[in-house]
Amino acid sequence: KVDNGTAVAASAQNVNAGSTVEFTLTPTNTTNVNYMPRVIDNGTGGILTANKYTISGLAAGHDLDFKFLRAGDLNQDGVINFADAQRALLIALGLYVPFSEAERVDNNTASDVGPLVASKPKASGSVDVSDVMLILRRAVGIDPVW
Repeated sequence: KVDNGTAVAASAQNVNAGSTVEFTLTPTNTTNVNYMPRVIDNGTGGILTANKYTISGLAAGHDLDFKFLRAGDLNQDGVINFADAQRALLIALGLYVPFSEAERVDNNTASDVGPLVASKPKASGSVDVSDVMLILRRAVGIDPVW
């Protein structure tokens, strides 16, 4: 399943159990907005790097759920505001309790916005206070749109 974009296998292929497959992930709309891919994988797990998701050791019944989230928009309401900064702070402090695994992954993906590289968010792999500050700066209009 893919929301807000496409996930295409590197090449059309029949996949045998135990093999490797790579998906190229592309958001639908990137005009003045930075989207970050998130993946929920019920199988052996894979590696997400930039816009590629690679799975090794593929098994039968492997389900993937790809979604593109706007960087910094934790509540997915279309804007980056104080509510997003507050949620990012709770996540960074380990105090936010998600309702589901998807929400946990969504919030961690959308809140991991730092550092900025060429004025665009680049995930560091963890959510910390620097991510909170970047979201807050964006919410009050100090940083340019990203």
